[in-house]
Amino acid sequence: MIKLKKEYLTIIETATEQDHVSRDIFLSALLEKPSNIVYLETSGSELDCESSGSEPDCESSAGEPDCESSGKLYGIITYGDVKKAVESDMPYIPVNRNFTSLGPDSYMQARRYFNEDSILSEIPIVENGMLIGEYDRFDTILFLERMRDWKYNRYAGQFLLGLGRIALVRPGKDRPSKQKIFDDWADRLTGYGADFSPVDLADLAGSEKNYDKILFVDDTELRGAKLFLELFDDYIMTFDVTQTYYEVCEKMGGTKIIDYEESLDFYRRQGVKVLTLTLNDTGSDYIKRIRRECAERYSDVSDNSLNKQMKQYDREFF
Repeated sequence: MIKLKKEYLTIIETATEQDHVSRDIFLSALLEKPSNIVYLETSGSELDCESSGSEPDCESSAGEPDCESSGKLYGIITYGDVKKAVESDMPYIPVNRNFTSLGPDSYMQARRYFNEDSILSEIPIVENGMLIGEYDRFDTILFLERMRDWKYNRYAGQFLLGLGRIALVRPGKDRPSKQKIFDDWADRLTGYGADFSPVDLADLAGSEKNYDKILFVDDTELRGAKLFLELFDDYIMTFDVTQTYYEVCEKMGGTKIIDYEESLDFYRRQGVKVLTLTLNDTGSDYIKRIRRECAERYSDVSDNSLNKQMKQYDREFF
């Protein structure tokens, strides 16, 4: 979990509180700063009301300056709201006024909310009715900012080439730190000879079938893209095609020279019914015993010819 400043959030300002916003305004905000949640607040500030020598920018219904409503967070738009608009064929996006918010020092409460609700990704930070930041479940951007060397994996080149045709999606225009990471990845993919194309989010709709993998800088960019592209009826972006840089790093870090699927297919062709089990724990005594017993069982049930052909794989499996 990380805490983001307001400047990193996607915000639409309106002169007065609105029940909905146009699709064009919504799409423009997401293109500027892709995100899973868009905040709605009234424009203006207390300085506008206090400035001398000019008319106030905020007024109440009585014609008097209404400084209390300026800069107020009054609604949000999330994936569910966009989905509702698409399914109901609305020409606009409804604004959701019922949302959870926390104070600037509610770190533990935010963590508890994220633990209790696996779908919840962001929680706005509000103080005196004003949006000042956001608690975000995902913090992989911190890893990416510090990950500068791929030499730890000698199979990186083979792994990246195996991804097929790649779309490397540029981050939002107002994200210089993410742009730096994007440029770094573009250089690395070029160096490994990967088949990739830098693309803008706006160009993805209708072109997803041209790529085997669509890579995003982080979860925020990926979720923002899905929110943006939900408004395009002919667009389909599945989880097996889209990945973040962090997910690629995790898979690349665990990649071996051995093609496990190929080896399992070999067993299937011999008439063996294959049941696979993936265990994250690798160091406990229990796992060591399980691996030892599997290795012993493997030797007992396999005939000599099969053992000989699969010898190159047994160390990787056990």
